[in-house]
Amino acid sequence: MASNIPFFRGQNVVLKFYQNNKPVYLAAKNWDVEENATENADGVNGENRDRLDKVTNYYTATVDIFQTDQEAMAAYIAAQDADDNNQLPLKQTAAVQIKHRDGTRAAYLLQEVKVGPMKISNSSRQEAVMLNLKMRFRYYKPVPAI
Repeated sequence: MASNIPFFRGQNVVLKFYQNNKPVYLAAKNWDVEENATENADGVNGENRDRLDKVTNYYTATVDIFQTDQEAMAAYIAAQDADDNNQLPLKQTAAVQIKHRDGTRAAYLLQEVKVGPMKISNSSRQEAVMLNLKMRFRYYKPVPAI
């Protein structure tokens, strides 16, 4: 790794969301991806330290979205309608795409996504109204970047 390559910034990374294999535009202001894990410490007979382990439960993503239209909200409502009507869940996936500043790329697939609670925030007349979506997903896997 060369130490003179600049760090990649927000302009170099994008979160994409798909519902039923169709892209849903997210004008994200900010987002994060986090692992939810159980940390274990097992005390074993006579050992002077616990044996440490970690079990990944799932991952979460939270995204704050500027709203130029209602595309993201419509996708959220469509998935909720499917749940409410006892239909098969809509297929939801997401991806993180990174363009490193040395010209290389990386990408990660968020698999088996379930969009969770949403929140609409309005703070003042001059601020944008934000849609906050929370997602949980089972797998965070590297995939070939294009």
